[in-house]
Amino acid sequence: SRRPSLKRGVSRKLVVNGDRVNSAAKLMIDGTETQAKPKEGSFKLKKLTLAPGPHEIRIVNPDNISSQPFVLNVQ
Repeated sequence: SRRPSLKRGVSRKLVVNGDRVNSAAKLMIDGTETQAKPKEGSFKLKKLTLAPGPHEIRIVNPDNISSQPFVLNVQ
């Protein structure tokens, strides 16, 4: 799978909200774990830079149960 590109693109804030998010859940972008930690059901990344194109976002709980993928398209 593609990895998030930190070389090109525009730096933006990304907030991902979910229901029943486990406190040990992970936020994955393009199959790569981010450093974001859940707080009150939300993940916040302040200076995320993604290359133009589609990026898959998932929340994965410690038991490896994953949310449905969400595709974010960066212009």
